[in-house]
Amino acid sequence: MTRTLARLCVGTLMLGACKIPTGGHHGGGNGGGGGGGGGNGLASVTVTPPNACLPVGQTVQFTATARDSAGAVLPGKTVTWRTSDGTVATVDPSGLATGVAKGSATISATLNGVSGTAGIAMQTGTATASLRFLRFRLAVGDSGAMLQFDGVNWNPVCSGTTSALHAMIRNGLGTIFAVGGAGTILQYDTISAGFNPQPSPTTSTLYGLARAPAAFLGTLFAVGAGGTILHYDGTSWSTQPSGTTNTLFSVGKVPGLPADFAVGAGGTILHYDGTSWTAQASGTTNDLSFVTVLDTNDVYAFGAGGTVVHYDGKQWSLIPITGVTATLHAVDFAVDTTTGAITDYFLVGDGGTILHSSDGVSWSPQSSGTTDDLFGVTVNTQSNAYAVGAMGTILHYGGTSWTKVR
Repeated sequence: MTRTLARLCVGTLMLGACKIPTGGHHGGGNGGGGGGGGGNGLASVTVTPPNACLPVGQTVQFTATARDSAGAVLPGKTVTWRTSDGTVATVDPSGLATGVAKGSATISATLNGVSGTAGIAMQTGTATASLRFLRFRLAVGDSGAMLQFDGVNWNPVCSGTTSALHAMIRNGLGTIFAVGGAGTILQYDTISAGFNPQPSPTTSTLYGLARAPAAFLGTLFAVGAGGTILHYDGTSWSTQPSGTTNTLFSVGKVPGLPADFAVGAGGTILHYDGTSWTAQASGTTNDLSFVTVLDTNDVYAFGAGGTVVHYDGKQWSLIPITGVTATLHAVDFAVDTTTGAITDYFLVGDGGTILHSSDGVSWSPQSSGTTDDLFGVTVNTQSNAYAVGAMGTILHYGGTSWTKVR
């Protein structure tokens, strides 16, 4: 059966992340004037970098720029540097900040009552943080861990959060979002070249992300614990009724149509028709971890006990996989760039499970070389794929076998 598809980080060792206070510039009152400043049309003080992540004991140099109301730089001004929490980070009179202990703090530069601020986070995470999701050359996971692939190595970058990150998506406007524990929502900012926290209407853990109807406007769905569903309209997030209190682990959009599917605990499957979410009979009570939507009549969901169910546009049916009892967490596939046909599916799960299929129906095991649980997979071509999992594991598939690269 042939299917077609209808922060900046400072330092060399960053293994986890702490939430970074948002930087900015603020009008001051009567306190904290810097020496030699003078008024002279002073309107703002800007601190760069606007945020920084670094290991405890390392340093980062902040600089301050004073500007008038027209935005012109006022040269020769001397600011007073302060830290909001000297137990986390200190700063000297030149703006050189030093990490002291785990946590986050605000570094401020003040001139004649006008202040600019930057966020700083101390990194104390572990190299063995589990990685939960993989996409766009980024792997994310527990404790805010985030790694970026440069074509050779997986390098730590700053996520700006200590919450576990479970999913990422690029919306229809090209912006990358990530979601995770405690309702965390991050948006990538091309100006600061880092992820910034977004206001979230929930404190529930968010596990899945997908484009929503009117995706050309940047709309998204996020799903999570307690049946949580959030909708992003391109500007802000709001809650939607799901009709269930079961945790939802994954959501996927139907290509070209105003419809989505979400799956979760107890075999929960929800369908969105552009207006509301309704439950569908899945034929299983096993938890469903992941959904992938190829077309309106070609949808797969995977989960506990080796469960695979398929939707043909009318009903869901079980696809038995002989000998597989592991929880299955994620799937991705290779697409022929000429024909658009899906050529290879790769499915990953607990205990180092990796399954391969050429048609989405018949699955065969592949040796992963690990017993670590695998939570995410991305397939670039038939001979180039990556999988991530527990203990910071990263595997690479080169066309014939999987090898551990981290």
